Amino acid sequence: MSHSIVGERDAVRAGYWPLVRYNPAAAEPLTVDCAAPDGKLIDYINNENRYADVRMISPNDADRLQPLLQKRLYSVFSNLAASVKLPRVPG
Repeated sequence: MSHSIVGERDAVRAGYWPLVRYNPAAAEPLTVDCAAPDGKLIDYINNENRYADVRMISPNDADRLQPLLQKRLYSVFSNLAASVKLPRVPG
C-alpha cells in the first residue's frame, strides 16, 4: 500500500492506465490528462506481481502476450489522441 501512488504513476506513464475525463457539457467533452506512453510498459508489468507470476508459470506465454498488450494499449492511446487531436503514438 505504501507504494500505491508510485505504482499508479508508473501505470499512467507506461500507458497501462490512461487518464481521461468526460464532461458532456464542455465544448470538447473528452480530455486526456496524460502524456503519450513512455515505452516502458514491459518494465511496468514486470514489476507487477500479477504479471511476474505469469512469467514464472509460463514464460512462453508471457513472451507472447507482452508485445500484444503493448500494441493494444498504444492503439487505445492513439484512438484517444485522435479523439482529442493529440499527437499519435508511434508503434
